[in-house]
Amino acid sequence: MIRLVFKLLGTLCVTLMILLTQTSTTEGNNKTVWDGVYTIEQAKRGEQIYRQECTACHRDNLLGNTIDGGPPLRGPQFTMRWQGLNLEILIETIEELMPFDEPGTLSRQEYVDVTSFILWGNDIPAGSSELPTEPEALQQILMTTDSKPSQ
Repeated sequence: MIRLVFKLLGTLCVTLMILLTQTSTTEGNNKTVWDGVYTIEQAKRGEQIYRQECTACHRDNLLGNTIDGGPPLRGPQFTMRWQGLNLEILIETIEELMPFDEPGTLSRQEYVDVTSFILWGNDIPAGSSELPTEPEALQQILMTTDSKPSQ
């Protein structure tokens, strides 16, 4: 129980820190996750990594594990949590916190590939270009709950 409380507090602190230091402004930015920002091949690579590193806490179906505290990575709870934020914030948070027992141990490409798998798991369509690894490019892609950018 104590471990779960510390995990949740750590998640909250890292998320707040990132939100306070980065902007998710939509001014001049119309690109969203619905614009085909990753490829199926990239999502498949991400799925392999996810199955090795993430399923113990987040389950094979990405719906989370309330026993171990892994939050859902699919569905409204996930998409609403990240609504309006850019993908760099999401990926930085994952890098800071995951895998739970060894945060930051995957390569940047692996974290981006896992993120592609998570997008695919949320029925966000793939495109013809891979999700980039560069923070500046990821800051230009917003998470939205539907295909229409918020104004």
